[in-house]
Amino acid sequence: MREATIALSRPVVAGPFQTMEATEEQKKQARRVQRLLYGLMVVMIVAPVIVFLLRMR
Repeated sequence: MREATIALSRPVVAGPFQTMEATEEQKKQARRVQRLLYGLMVVMIVAPVIVFLLRMR
């Protein structure tokens, strides 16, 4: 019995995925988004504390 084979038009890379370098514009955008997320985290932590303290009065 013969084994089935598949002919590929280009070689298959059987290793880790190739990495691509981010452009400067993408790096700037990533830093901006990261700052936005950190700011949002601060607001989501501080806002309930302020509400709690104001209700304690």
